[in-house]
Amino acid sequence: MNKMLESIACEALELPPDQRVALAHRLLTSIDLEPEIGASEAWQQEIERRIRNYDQVLSKTIPAAEAFARLAKIAPRR
Repeated sequence: MNKMLESIACEALELPPDQRVALAHRLLTSIDLEPEIGASEAWQQEIERRIRNYDQVLSKTIPAAEAFARLAKIAPRR
């Protein structure tokens, strides 16, 4: 990382969380990336697979609160 980028990153990390989120969002939305070739089709196939599994009761569902609680245990907020 060059010195200017390192300096900006260090300053950004001192911002309050809500301002870091706003900055991250602004930076990410400033990049106009083209999706990988075939990505949309692959996602559509994955969505269809998951719906089939759900319809055939091959997937176990859990309440959102439980899912978020599990995520919080493995990826605690900083």
